[in-house]
Amino acid sequence: MGVISQSIQDNHPFIWNGGLAAEMSQIRFPTLNVLDAIYVNPHPMENGNAGPNTPYASAVKTNRIAAGLDPVAIDYWASKNILLPVARSLGYASFSSLDPDTPNGLLHNTLTNSMNILRADGRQATMDPSQITVCNSYPSIQEDLPNFSAFSENTVYFVYPDYGGFKPAGVGYAWLSDWTATGFLVGMCSNRQHENTDTNSTMIDTTCGAVKLRDATVVLFGGPKVNAPVHYYESNRMAPLYFHEEGGTCHWYRSDGMRIDETALPSSQLSSQDMFVVESFIDGSGNMVFIIYGYGWKGTFAGGKFFKFVMYPNIGSYTASHYVYKWNDSNNDGFVDMNEISTIPIAQG
Repeated sequence: MGVISQSIQDNHPFIWNGGLAAEMSQIRFPTLNVLDAIYVNPHPMENGNAGPNTPYASAVKTNRIAAGLDPVAIDYWASKNILLPVARSLGYASFSSLDPDTPNGLLHNTLTNSMNILRADGRQATMDPSQITVCNSYPSIQEDLPNFSAFSENTVYFVYPDYGGFKPAGVGYAWLSDWTATGFLVGMCSNRQHENTDTNSTMIDTTCGAVKLRDATVVLFGGPKVNAPVHYYESNRMAPLYFHEEGGTCHWYRSDGMRIDETALPSSQLSSQDMFVVESFIDGSGNMVFIIYGYGWKGTFAGGKFFKFVMYPNIGSYTASHYVYKWNDSNNDGFVDMNEISTIPIAQG
């Protein structure tokens, strides 16, 4: 949109068959494409609140902006990572008109026709996630959590990884030891807050792990192997970092796919040493999400302890969105002592 004045030529009726893509390509292809997703309409066509005309009462504020060289890739990525998560949070189970991967769906056909026209003119255009490089800008931890202990009653949602119940594919049951770190942060709160498990279907979409909340503060402990929302955020590359284990070695990767080599740790060594991540971000439903977990449960425990006693008293100095720290059991007693956690981050950003 915005290539030429709408009053001179309105090509809106031809967006479905790639007409606007042809206009972009043949008049002047933009150097940079900007997508304003500060407010979105997440209601599918089968709902009476579907767009394009959308009053603010029907819109959802996600406070997101995307920009890039490929207009098709931006629309594809934003619909998958901004629009659909909001639709799921509102309880929609069917949203084919919003999903670019639904065969013969409205958005799928629109983007496919636009992509084919741009490619025919020699332009860059893709709907293949493996060909889309994403660089995220996340708010710092000090911006998100300056008054964590003083949040008003029932405004924070602590989500424990359940040791039973229904979870998405790829997410297993937790040990109760995975819950211990959460107690540090719950105990920091001056007011009573919500406490639920990741199998609570009123708050979590248990088929995929998406959080059914808007504009809330969500605190998650436990990694993607046991915590459904963490699994969801990492699988959709919404969190600053994501976990991957290959050949018995654990790593964290940035959301753009770059491996952080300094975080390498063989899983066979997790009984005597571990790493943990502390990170925060805003999801597609306006939730402030705060995550702490380690490769193993001792790392998660170390993370909760470290945040309470080291990070939070100096929260103003934590200007990055994520930090990775390491614990070494230097006295070989199997317990996480504070003086065994290095205060120098392995990685941050």
